[in-house]
Amino acid sequence: MNDVMDMTVCDTAPQVEQTESITAGGAPVGDEATPNTGGADTTPPPETADVQSEAGGDIVYRFNHETRTVSSADAPEFIQKLLKSQYDYEHKVVPQLDRLRALTGAADEDLGTVVEKLQQVCEEAEYRDFLEKSGGNEEIARGLQEAARRLRNERATTTAAWETEQADAARETLTQRMGEEFARLQAEFPEIGEFSDLPESVVREASEQGISLFDGYLRYLYRNSRNAAATRSAEEKAAAASVGSLRGEAEAVERNDDQSAAFSSAFRKRFL
Repeated sequence: MNDVMDMTVCDTAPQVEQTESITAGGAPVGDEATPNTGGADTTPPPETADVQSEAGGDIVYRFNHETRTVSSADAPEFIQKLLKSQYDYEHKVVPQLDRLRALTGAADEDLGTVVEKLQQVCEEAEYRDFLEKSGGNEEIARGLQEAARRLRNERATTTAAWETEQADAARETLTQRMGEEFARLQAEFPEIGEFSDLPESVVREASEQGISLFDGYLRYLYRNSRNAAATRSAEEKAAAASVGSLRGEAEAVERNDDQSAAFSSAFRKRFL
């Protein structure tokens, strides 16, 4: 592989978007099959979730060795996220991985081998670049590449440490905020005994959307009330339709009885 091709591989290697995916029983989602331009797809699919439905419409699923419950009120949002996650994996992640395989000539290899080959191609291209800049001195080229490798590692370590520190700080801030907001929520709703009694959707919305636990719980109650009202309305309409049908049948029988009585009276008067 020449220098131009090597640099092209390093410069155009796609950034693989990491997408958490949950699938119900591994069923494919999407209208079109994802094309595989680099041979057989040996990339392991995202971990599937064991999804079950309980009485009352709640959804219980096990994913990543954890069992979670989604209330009937949150079921539509949960299903929407599930479908979007699977769609993103099939239409965004898999095509990017196929491009990586095509660029590195590793059409039938797994993802780990593809990454290793891409790294090897980039390191060879980097070495040839240093060799050219050093006037063909291999010792200097190797020294420059080693220095560049150490610098990259140091930057990566520093970045990872900084990100870990920021994540820990954010987690501590969130924990403190949740504790304060839970105390306020308990003051308004004493029936909530423990933090673990809160619906998962309430905690998730509070942490992801930046709203308070109090607001999240009010939204949860409103959704449940709205769904209950819709269920009652549907049941009342069905009951009314059933009663109307029975009333119509009774009126039809009554009309038939009246017509029969009128016929009998007319027949007696005419012929008897």
